[in-house]
Amino acid sequence: MGPVRHRWSINDVIGGIRNTVMPSDCSPSSFMSIPFVPLEDVQAVFDSLVDNIDPDVMDLALYMERTYIRGTSAGG
Repeated sequence: MGPVRHRWSINDVIGGIRNTVMPSDCSPSSFMSIPFVPLEDVQAVFDSLVDNIDPDVMDLALYMERTYIRGTSAGG
């Protein structure tokens, strides 16, 4: 028998993230949860984290969004 996999819902993930970070601010370490989010929920979880982000790490969030979350067109 193979490993048991739990299918987390987006509400489970966001709720878990909110319970592990400071109540009103999102620290950079909160973004470390994104690799464990189902692919179809990544953008929504990222948006939820950014809504509560500490302004000091907004540049990091924008970089992550551009590079890993939504990407940019190659242009040309």
